[in-house]
Amino acid sequence: MPRKKRDYISSISGWSVGNSERARKDAEAIQRVVRGARLPITNNIERSYIPEASIADTVAKYFSEPKFSDFSTDRECPIQIGPISYITDIVLLDSEGSFLAIVECKSLRNSNRGTQQLKSFLCATDTPYGILATSTNRDSWKFYENLRHNKFQEIDRATFEKQILG
Repeated sequence: MPRKKRDYISSISGWSVGNSERARKDAEAIQRVVRGARLPITNNIERSYIPEASIADTVAKYFSEPKFSDFSTDRECPIQIGPISYITDIVLLDSEGSFLAIVECKSLRNSNRGTQQLKSFLCATDTPYGILATSTNRDSWKFYENLRHNKFQEIDRATFEKQILG
């Protein structure tokens, strides 16, 4: 590939993170540069470039439903793991301010990293539940119960709600 085309493609990477419309335009631009090479514009890019902020807004809306009225939420809540400080995306707090659930919001392409990050947060804070949200569709979220000692059980949303709302 000529140097000019390679440099242009390199300059595109990173621009479209978290922006599906920009990702679509970038993919179309890359197609023009490589003269019609097929790239998965609609199927993969739209799903993998859902902005994490949109996912977090959907989770916050979920926790603002009347059934969660006895709880509060905190966005971008700092936690300490050893000497390093991290920021969780959303935390569901009980009436005493204790962590009840930690939510990690990730774009679909970062979901593997998000699972490990969520489990680390759950262990470090001894939080009973976690949610990995990779979409604005609640049915695709993964719910985890922290069984302690670095063991987790994936549960469905109905079980999560039943255990939280008791």
